[in-house]
Amino acid sequence: MSSSRVSSFNHTLDKSYEWLSDIHHELPWLSNDHAFTALKATLKALRDRLTPEEAVQLSSQLPALLRGYYFEGWKISQVPSHDKNIKEILERFEKYLGQAKIENPSLLFKTCLKVIRKRVSPGEIKDIHDSMPKKLKMMWESL
Repeated sequence: MSSSRVSSFNHTLDKSYEWLSDIHHELPWLSNDHAFTALKATLKALRDRLTPEEAVQLSSQLPALLRGYYFEGWKISQVPSHDKNIKEILERFEKYLGQAKIENPSLLFKTCLKVIRKRVSPGEIKDIHDSMPKKLKMMWESL
């Protein structure tokens, strides 16, 4: 096998690291592993709250590497979830964190949402926002 690298692999890896770098900019004390775990957990919690159509539309704006993790374990027959408030969506986020020992999950979730909002087109962010219940919209607007 050749030692040359596949440029599209490098591109998606670089783009994924840019997302993690945005998290580190906000929370410099966070390890790379925890930033990655938190971003995956946030994307999955958000995905579960969206209709299948919206979830797929959001995925098209993710780097291919993150898109794979985003869809990992997705059960299309169980979406959208009926999380109606911040507590419920944070519980879903913490479930996706798994065994990761992360302090202040609420801050981490909001930081990851902020990064998603920065990296995804305004039109898609509006579609996501419009599909959320009132209390989650308020959280989204406060970022």
